[in-house]
Amino acid sequence: MERDLKSRADRAARAFSLVEVVLALGIISFVLLTVMALMSTGLGTMRLAMDDTKESQITRQLTGQILLTPFSQLGTTFSGKTYFYDDEGSFLTNTPMSAPATTRYWATTTVTNSAYPGATVSAISSSLVDIQLQIISAPSATAKSQTTNIFNIEVPNSGS
Repeated sequence: MERDLKSRADRAARAFSLVEVVLALGIISFVLLTVMALMSTGLGTMRLAMDDTKESQITRQLTGQILLTPFSQLGTTFSGKTYFYDDEGSFLTNTPMSAPATTRYWATTTVTNSAYPGATVSAISSSLVDIQLQIISAPSATAKSQTTNIFNIEVPNSGS
């Protein structure tokens, strides 16, 4: 009998009480909720960073095309044009109506003659063109999740 009481006392000393278990579960749940909230914020930030990276790739690609185009053909080649890209930043040859699920970015170009205070318009327009590049991210999404970035590219006449 004495041995039986001793073993029960040993087991009771080694076991956790209900209060300790509830307290431990409370701490663990608080930590898990905090981690889940941080993961949500981190994933949103990562998505924005990915969008910025893709938009800079699209801008770099279009800037390269613009700089390789002869100066005299810039207006006809890029004025009022819209280009479509998928979620990887790859150029799509179709319109968003034929493949709306794959279109993630729209890039629209507008060509204008540069104007600077104190300069004559004819001298500037024959040697410098301003191309505005507007990139819309998630064009088919709601207006809240849609982002628009505008870049201006000044292209000088290099004699071509």
